[in-house]
Parts: sequence; structure tokens; C-alpha cells
Amino acid sequence: MTADNRRPRSDSVEAAVKAMANTARRIEWPLVEVSRLPKPEDDNRAQAIFDRIMTSRSPDDWREFDPILAANLATTTVELDKLLAIVAKAGWVVSAGKTGTQFARSPLLDPIQHLTTRQLSLARALGITGAPADAVTIDKNAKTANRAAGTVAGNDDIASLLAQPMGRN
Repeated sequence: MTADNRRPRSDSVEAAVKAMANTARRIEWPLVEVSRLPKPEDDNRAQAIFDRIMTSRSPDDWREFDPILAANLATTTVELDKLLAIVAKAGWVVSAGKTGTQFARSPLLDPIQHLTTRQLSLARALGITGAPADAVTIDKNAKTANRAAGTVAGNDDIASLLAQPMGRN
């Protein structure tokens, strides 16, 4: 057999993509738990974000509550983007007072901070914040950690330089 007419390996990336496409089913927006955004253009953006999140894994890999978290993340992302666009035009510092010579921080900074915190916590809950890791990377990291632990365990000079949990003898 030549390279041109070989069948793809069953554990190849291409095979995994095909398997995922074969099993892909669309996960719908959880209408009962999460309201749609009132403006159609905002709602369409939120739906696109929701779809990107939900198609980033096989439908079988999502937990039952994850579509609710993903819908909340999508709406939060759209709302945060709208506030950031306003601040980009008006500025982070706005003029205040009758003469306009005094300056104050934008009143949108608190809602922006709240939405940013919410966005990050929802992304963490969905497990989509870290760099993707495959089995080979996880195995290499474990081997490196074991080698480092072995080096520290055999050398008191190095161990004394590292932070250790209290109460450990």
C-alpha cells in the first residue's frame, strides 16, 4: 500500500473529528432556565457563542447542568462586550461637575468588573479556561512532576528552599 490509499487510523485526529461529527447532536438553549436576550442581534450573538461552547466537546461529555452554564456564559459575554464598547467610546474616566474640569471613574466599571468575574467563574465551571491537554501531555507532565519530586526527596538542600505543607515530617 502506498501513502495515498491508506485508510486513516482509528485513533487519528481525523477519525476523532469524524466520530464527533457522526454523534453530534445539537444541544438546545435551555429556555426554561435562561431567558433569551431581548434584542435579536444580541440574542443571535449569544446563540452563536452558546453553539461554539457546546460544540467544543462531544455531547456525551457535557453534564446535565452544563447547557445552563453555557447559556449564562453566552449572555454574560454579550452584555460585557456591550459595556466595553460603551467605555471604549466614552473612556474609562469621565468628566464630572458643572464645569467639566473634574474627572471621575466611569460608572460602568463596577458592572464591567461584575460581569468579568461572572464570565470567568462560568468558564471555570464549564472547564473551558485551561489550555487543552491530551493524554501524551498529561503523561509527560506527570513524569516531570515525579522526577522533580524524586530530586527534592533525595536532596535536603533543595528541599529546604521549597515551600512545603505544614505538619509534614
